[in-house]
Amino acid sequence: MYSYDGLPHDSIMVGEVCDWDVPTDSLNANSSGTGNDASVFSPTIDHVIWQRGYENNLDDSLELADCGWDADTRFGGMRFLRTYFYDDVSTYPDPTSWNTAPHGMYTAPNVTYVYPYDFGFHPDSLYANHAQTGMNISDSMQHDLHMGLTYLYDYDLHPEDTIIFYAGYFSQMTTLNPDGHTLQENVEDIWNFFAEYTRPPEDCCDLPGDANNSGRVDISDLTSYMSFFFFGGPPFPCFEEGDVDGSCGQDISDVTYFVDYLFKGGPAPVCADNCD
Repeated sequence: MYSYDGLPHDSIMVGEVCDWDVPTDSLNANSSGTGNDASVFSPTIDHVIWQRGYENNLDDSLELADCGWDADTRFGGMRFLRTYFYDDVSTYPDPTSWNTAPHGMYTAPNVTYVYPYDFGFHPDSLYANHAQTGMNISDSMQHDLHMGLTYLYDYDLHPEDTIIFYAGYFSQMTTLNPDGHTLQENVEDIWNFFAEYTRPPEDCCDLPGDANNSGRVDISDLTSYMSFFFFGGPPFPCFEEGDVDGSCGQDISDVTYFVDYLFKGGPAPVCADNCD
């Protein structure tokens, strides 16, 4: 995104909406949630929002035609990745700064926000939904839903600014997609593809403690520590993210520090500063 007319534009909002129709075995009805729902994702995944088909235990013609897959194994959703800011586009691909989280993500019922407006979105209600911060999930069960992702809210765009937004969409047909991947693997692969092929250069310590560069900090990073220090496993993709105690080195003290953080309420991982 940039200023096409070369003028400043104040208080703008940038986002996107997806009106998923995830198949259900009877009514056009979905439930919804986030990547932090441990009943769906293990380990959980930040900045993910999903809609899910609703299973009424009816073996109707649609379900039988689809090999008998239960509707509640079907998902559609999106995952926020990054927002990159460039004060001068000549510096591309090196960004000036970036956001590692969206302004907000939401799901909402179409019966309230779409049907009354000739099956379109009303600007006022669309703006109000996108103005919400954090993750906001509809409490409507078995309803036709849509979802939204807000990258920026109340943002002042300057003539020299260029902003690039990254997000990924995913769908899941059944417990194992025809490619053999689970929902967990499909959503994780969004980040893996982005990190390998699309992600611009960053100060690599954007998420201290993310030793395996998965885009989150969890027990899988502890596995990476144990593998590296005790079993000759691969080095960390980003040295600084593996140096969780900020000592400008990697040793057993990082394992101790990380265990204290995960299991004993110890201090969070940090990025080391001024290391030679």
